[in-house]
Amino acid sequence: MLGEMNKTIQQRGDLFILLHWDDYKGSQNPKGGYYISSDKINTMMAGLAKEGAYTLNASTFFNFTDSTNIIAQDNHPSIKGNELMAARVEELIRASGLK
Repeated sequence: MLGEMNKTIQQRGDLFILLHWDDYKGSQNPKGGYYISSDKINTMMAGLAKEGAYTLNASTFFNFTDSTNIIAQDNHPSIKGNELMAARVEELIRASGLK
């Protein structure tokens, strides 16, 4: 599905930017293991990047241990965390030449 979205977006001359929230602590199954296979996700992300999508691992610019970046007990980004992500996406858009 993401591959098809990427193709459609590129056909329109736009960028497909996928932010990968690669902090898997929320996907741990209490019975052991993970609900999500990080290997499968990483393979999918690499495949999308080969097809021209912009893929960002949040861990490359987002500090998950900074309590001001996330909402306590929720693991979603706070206002500050969203500002960090928006700034990074803006950098990509500006670097691409799109306005």
